[in-house]
Amino acid sequence: MNRWRKFLKLRKQNDSVKVLLIFGFIGIISLIRFFSGAFNLYRNIHQPEEYVLTAGGLRPLTGYVDEIRKIDDIKCVCLQKEASVTLNINNRELSFSCLILSPEYMEKVYAVDEKGQMPVFYMNASAAELMKNDGQLSEKDIEEIDGWRVDYVLAYDGLSEKSTAKLAFLESRVAEENPLIYCSKEEGDLPEGTDNLRVCLSKGDLDGTRVNQFTRMGLDVVNKEEIRIKSANRDGQLLQIKYDGLIAALCILFIVCLIKYGKEPVLKD
Repeated sequence: MNRWRKFLKLRKQNDSVKVLLIFGFIGIISLIRFFSGAFNLYRNIHQPEEYVLTAGGLRPLTGYVDEIRKIDDIKCVCLQKEASVTLNINNRELSFSCLILSPEYMEKVYAVDEKGQMPVFYMNASAAELMKNDGQLSEKDIEEIDGWRVDYVLAYDGLSEKSTAKLAFLESRVAEENPLIYCSKEEGDLPEGTDNLRVCLSKGDLDGTRVNQFTRMGLDVVNKEEIRIKSANRDGQLLQIKYDGLIAALCILFIVCLIKYGKEPVLKD
C-alpha cells in the first residue's frame, strides 16, 4: 500500500511516473487490440468458406467430385447449375437468376430441411431488397413472405419446369451483389454440361493454398477475386495483431526497465 500511495503522490510531480502512465496506457490498449484481433481472426478463419469452380470444359465436372472430397476440411461439394426462375407473387411476375444445388449441400452448408414434398426457393438478401426498393412488395409483405406458396417457372438449357413452391430466405457465404434464388435438385436430375462445382470448406484459407490446390487439379476458381480479398483482409488482420503485440511488448519492457533502472526509481522503497 505504501508503494501505491507513493506512486499516486508522485504522479503529478515525477516525470518518470508520467512517462510510465503514458506507456502503461498505450500498452494496455495494445494488449486489448491484440487479444481482440486474435479472437476475431480465429473466428474468421474457422468459418466455412465457399468456392465456385469450373473446369473450362476440359473434362466433366463430375470427374472432379471424388478427388475434391479427399481434400482436408471439405464440408460438402456439389454440382451447381445456373438457371432463371419467374415467380408469381401477388399476381406479379418477378424474374430472378437461380442457382440449383444438391439437397445434401443445402442441408449441410445452409442447415435447411430439404426433405419436404414441395420444393423451396430461397431468396438472398439482395432479392428481397430489390422487391422492396422497387415497390413490388411492401415491408409487411417482405416480413411475411417466408413460407409463402408461389407458382413458378424454372428454365435452364432450353428446358422449363412449372409448379408451386414455398419461399424462404437464405444467407450465402459467397459474396453476391445481385439478387439470386436458390433451389435444389438431385444431381442425377441435372442435365449434362452443368456449369460449375460449388465447394464448401469447414474453415477459411489463411495462406491461399486452396486456390493453388484447385488450380493444380485443373480447376479455375470463379470467385477467385472474392477469395483474394478475404485472404488479404486476413493478412491485414494478422499484421495488425503482430503490430499490436509488438507495441504491447515494447511498452511492458520499457515500463519494467523504467521501474528497475530509472534514475528516479518508481514503486521502490
